[in-house]
Amino acid sequence: GKKGKKGKKGKKGKKKKAKAIKSSEAVVGAASGELYVFDDKRNLKEIINAHAKAVMAVYSIADSATKASGPACLVTGGKDSKVRIWTSTWEMLHDFTAPGSAPISSVCLRGDALKLLVGTQRSEIYEVDVPGSLSQSEGMLVKGKYEDGKASCEIGNALVKGHYQHELWGLAVHTRKRVYCTVGDDCTLRLWDVAIRKECAELVALPCMARACAIHEYPDEDNHGGAEETKSRGHWSDGGDRLHIAVGMGGSVGQGRQKLDGCVRVYSYTKEGDIYKPVTRDGEVAYVQIHDAHEWISDIKFSPDGKTLAVGSHDNAIYLYGVDVEDDGEGAIKIKSPPRTFKKHSSYITHFDFDCKSMYLQSNCGAYELLFSDVSTGRQITSASSLRDEEWATWTCTLGWPVQGIWPPCADGTDVNAVARSGANTLIATADDFGKVKLFRYPAVQKGAGSLEYRGHSSHVTNIRWTALDECLISTGGNDRCVFQWRHEVFERDPMVSPASSAAGGARPAGGEDDESDAEALDMLDEDDGPAKDAFMTVKPWVGQITAPSLAPTLDPRAPDHALSLEWVYGYRSQDTRHNLYYTCHDNSIVYHAASMGVILKGLHDSGSSSSEEEKYEEGDDVLIKCMEAEAGTGKLIIGAEAPAFEAVEGGAELEAHETACFWLPGTLKKRHVEQVPVSKNKEAEQPEQKLDTWTVELKAYRDSKDTQLSDKATKPIRASCIRRPTSYKQVFHSGHDDDITCLAISHDRQFVATGQVGKNPTVRIWHAVSGALLTMLPVVHQRGIAALGFSQSGEDGPRCLASVGLDELHTHAVWRDDGGHWSKVSMIASGRGGKDKVSFVHWLVDGSEFKFVSGGDDHIDFWTISGGICRSKKGLFGGEKKPTTITGAVNHFMGPSDHEEGVKTPGFRLITACATGSLFRWEGRNFRDETPFTKQGEFPVSAIAAIGDTLLTSRLVAGNTNGTVKVFDKSMKLVAEYKLENLSDSLFDTQAGDWRRHIRSVDMMDQRILIGTKGSEIFEIRAPTRSPSDGVSTDEKILNLHHGPLVQGHYKHELWGLAFPPPPLPSADKSVKDPFKDLFATTGDDGTLRIWNMCTNSVVAEANLTLGGVRQMSRAVAWTRAEGAGVSVLAVGLGGDAGRRSKGGGGIKIFTFDHSYNLLCTEEGEAHKLTGWVSDLKFYDTPVDGGMFRLAAASHDNSIVIYGIDPDQFEIVSSPDKKNVITKHDAAVMHIDFSDDGHFLQSSDAAQNLTYHNLGGENFEHAMKKISSRETADFEWASWTSPLGWPVYGIWSDGPAEVDINACHRSPSGRFLAIGDAAGRLSLYNNPCPKKGAQGVCGTGHSGHVMNVRFASDTDEVLVTCGGNDRCIMRWGFSSQ
Repeated sequence: GKKGKKGKKGKKGKKKKAKAIKSSEAVVGAASGELYVFDDKRNLKEIINAHAKAVMAVYSIADSATKASGPACLVTGGKDSKVRIWTSTWEMLHDFTAPGSAPISSVCLRGDALKLLVGTQRSEIYEVDVPGSLSQSEGMLVKGKYEDGKASCEIGNALVKGHYQHELWGLAVHTRKRVYCTVGDDCTLRLWDVAIRKECAELVALPCMARACAIHEYPDEDNHGGAEETKSRGHWSDGGDRLHIAVGMGGSVGQGRQKLDGCVRVYSYTKEGDIYKPVTRDGEVAYVQIHDAHEWISDIKFSPDGKTLAVGSHDNAIYLYGVDVEDDGEGAIKIKSPPRTFKKHSSYITHFDFDCKSMYLQSNCGAYELLFSDVSTGRQITSASSLRDEEWATWTCTLGWPVQGIWPPCADGTDVNAVARSGANTLIATADDFGKVKLFRYPAVQKGAGSLEYRGHSSHVTNIRWTALDECLISTGGNDRCVFQWRHEVFERDPMVSPASSAAGGARPAGGEDDESDAEALDMLDEDDGPAKDAFMTVKPWVGQITAPSLAPTLDPRAPDHALSLEWVYGYRSQDTRHNLYYTCHDNSIVYHAASMGVILKGLHDSGSSSSEEEKYEEGDDVLIKCMEAEAGTGKLIIGAEAPAFEAVEGGAELEAHETACFWLPGTLKKRHVEQVPVSKNKEAEQPEQKLDTWTVELKAYRDSKDTQLSDKATKPIRASCIRRPTSYKQVFHSGHDDDITCLAISHDRQFVATGQVGKNPTVRIWHAVSGALLTMLPVVHQRGIAALGFSQSGEDGPRCLASVGLDELHTHAVWRDDGGHWSKVSMIASGRGGKDKVSFVHWLVDGSEFKFVSGGDDHIDFWTISGGICRSKKGLFGGEKKPTTITGAVNHFMGPSDHEEGVKTPGFRLITACATGSLFRWEGRNFRDETPFTKQGEFPVSAIAAIGDTLLTSRLVAGNTNGTVKVFDKSMKLVAEYKLENLSDSLFDTQAGDWRRHIRSVDMMDQRILIGTKGSEIFEIRAPTRSPSDGVSTDEKILNLHHGPLVQGHYKHELWGLAFPPPPLPSADKSVKDPFKDLFATTGDDGTLRIWNMCTNSVVAEANLTLGGVRQMSRAVAWTRAEGAGVSVLAVGLGGDAGRRSKGGGGIKIFTFDHSYNLLCTEEGEAHKLTGWVSDLKFYDTPVDGGMFRLAAASHDNSIVIYGIDPDQFEIVSSPDKKNVITKHDAAVMHIDFSDDGHFLQSSDAAQNLTYHNLGGENFEHAMKKISSRETADFEWASWTSPLGWPVYGIWSDGPAEVDINACHRSPSGRFLAIGDAAGRLSLYNNPCPKKGAQGVCGTGHSGHVMNVRFASDTDEVLVTCGGNDRCIMRWGFSSQ
């Protein structure tokens, strides 16, 4: 080409890039930051001052968007981190800075000019939302309509991230979590998620380059055979939500020694949701630092037991530090100094590995030495042969007996940079200087061993590691600075296909004389280009341990001729959500959510109808009438909600007042009046007909004033309002969500409900509040989940709108409009981004307000406007000295007109917010005005708030705090009544201040009722106060429950596993006497409670706290039996559990008695029956054996089974664990156990999918440890079947990508059906037995996560109960014919 011609005044800079914006013109970016415009004759036409530094990227959309019609716009990016968009007339439309002020390397604008890709020199790619639209007819970018005439570009999260300077070496994986970390010469520490293939933690800036890192892993406390043995069992303690990462500082890029070379820092992370966050101190990232090495660190590892940190340096030494992790709930890590030092290498350290017992170390160096040392002393072990049979926890050394065959011919000792043995000890992967990743069989001892090769890196591969359960292989490139994630696939090859043609991902066999046979035996590796899959066990040992019975029953692979129908959900999600409990427009109905279900609880009356025509009271009933002192003689009296029948008061008798300003009068109901109440004129409201119940009551006594005693003098009949209570309830469900519902909102007229869920593609569903029918499902615009929802409070003429807030990093807000009426058709009319602070609520303001809606949460409240399709927010102004605080909720409270305040556009309503400081804040505009103290400053946050009424007479505001205090205020924010939940029931009275069962998460109010939802998964309904007395304060502080206990209740912490039904009555029982334990079942959970449920009343009839040594214990197993001839049943409860953190308590057994009067008593504390592992299953053998004793088998996570004897008279354990009654055949945690029909045999399955049989016969179980083959037990009849492994259940397992873990199984009482609970949240029903693959079943959905237990009722096939793990819900299912 020809050179461009510089004009007379033109100053020629270094050319960077050019793009033609016309057929006759070209634009060139220069190092000076200018743009040179050349005409078609190569003359410099114009110089544009575009950037402060060099122009690094130029892009035009003329060719792609406008073809020959003319230029559209030009995008430039500079070394000054600026991206600018220009029109064809060089008007700058947009100007923004790249995140982190990174220099720009590339830009690309989409054809419609609405999306822009920006690449930076920090290896990041961003997608930017560009406001405006491209007019092809005019060939120019047209600005949208925005406030102040400005439009801003929205920069989203980085689509791609990576290391960006010099080289990348440091890599470490967590062998039990799906995370790994990298460190590089760009001075950054990054934590990555295997599943989403993105960073899962905030980037940590390091003080210098780094090339080594290690992740601390908590050891398995039940491990008695070393880490390798534990690994093979598949059972680890993963350390919960905290990570510790050690980083070795320093590196070499030809720039000399750095000050921090040889330094080691340990950073700690905590998990919040799906994101890990570095622990900070005083606003800075916290770390523990040690510095004993003199040169930069080349390798670093924690020992398998987590008690030693080994650091390999370029000063030829390995430093061994003691490690201590505090067990104080914080999990702080301490590094003990000075270290033990191993200095026998003659060159720099390259690799080393610990043995499984953390006793020995093997190491390589730059002089190609393989040496061994003692971890406890740092001394060399000179006899290598003494360690030849030692098992090594990892193998990353490039030298050694198992890796002799990995070296290619003529290779020197530096060609292979890294090796990694798979967790299953079957494969070894290598990374070399030629950009290849190779896969060998382990051990590779023959020279020239066969391998598979994989390419992708452009230069030397520096490190390689297997992720948890060998799911993926991670490799790092040196000069290309890339992290590759390869998926590990296992499949069977067609023997007719040659290995060369079937190798996946471009792999090919290489090397060796027997390449073909070697390649056939290797697992395939491929780049991870598909969605992440759960890691399943590639081998099922139990498949080889089953034998069909000699006389197999008739098999029916078809689906059962019954369908599953959900009848009741026990539970309420409140632990991580609030404002999700409301009254509906239907009489005596409330709505809330549990698991993935929206639940409408409808009140019924004696006839089974919920119609308001039915009534609780009848004419002639004797009742008590509640009268407020200030209203005595006025006739403003109320029939007591809990009022019993009252006997006639004899002449002169007194009736003592309950409170000084409240008393009760005896009376008789005479006549009922039903009066029509005017309803809204809104035609779309569809409000049901409202009627007011009042009664004519003939009083049997009266009192005219406070000082006058009650008298039996007759008085004229008066009118009193009637609070009606339902006699029973039914549930209506809204299903359709496929994950946990996280928020719920109800429309202002209480007719419509919106629910949002978590998940990769979270949905929002709008449904009817009475029928539960779906009205519409919103398009997916949010990420991760929905944080909050809120309906608008527009009047008759205004549009109905819904606001939604996402759980993405910037909490995107979206506004939706009802276009079709009744929410049948919805469109998004605006959206905008919030901040990074957590959002707890979104609330619409009344019409005429300056702002449309507010949202708030942690330390902020934002006031939003809507303009031109954009939502814009302004921060709430807290005033001079008042600091921003966490806002937990907001309401519009009617406070009456304001004559003295100017600029108030909504004179009747004020915005009131609940705050974590323990106060209620009043706002005008976005300015804080005043506060109403709720409790002592900062003592307990106000956590829930609601308001009703739009007149001075009906206006009420109700709020609750985290300690169970409920307060009701009138229009002027004067206190009307105060209630304490601790006075509501005995179970709450025993709780401590701040207990979850007192912590109020939601409140609502309607008429004379208040609805309260607590963090303890309980819903209460209490009596609301009457009209405000003359002094504004009611002295009636007695809380009046409208029901016998909670209206709804459930388990509330971590997970729920334990489930049991009582056995059917013994054959000798009197058939004419009703079974007192019929319709009951028991559950135990991680909240440390045992609960007995009644399926008729759907309530808890008995409850006990589970403690061991005075400490509340988790429980995940329960069993139930009954004694012959006694009206008492016995429950055994297994203690212990794992909620993602280490537990030193182990497990134990507690025995309870439960009689026909529903008295639940603990017979012993269980101190003498502790186990080293938590109890995962319990089974009674219901027929007395062993001298008349019951047998109780306990499966433990210490890999053992303990057989107990239970005294049938004293109901106590009479045998303690010893060698005779402890079975230790398993190598992994025992999960399920079942007795044979005669009680002399036991079958058990463990976490490693082994199925084992045990002989309990003989004196003192002398045959228990003898091996029994499956053939010997093939024809046994089993008293129960709860194991998901075995011949009858082989067909319930699916293969391939559709396979999911099966957590629970149960055979029906008749033996006709099998019920299955799996990790996908499904309940499945199959015909029994089900030994053939491909058997058909029927499915029921409702749980949002893994189903951890399933049981049929003991006397019928038509009742099923399931327990959800993380959703903590109990679901009762019935059968219906298909």
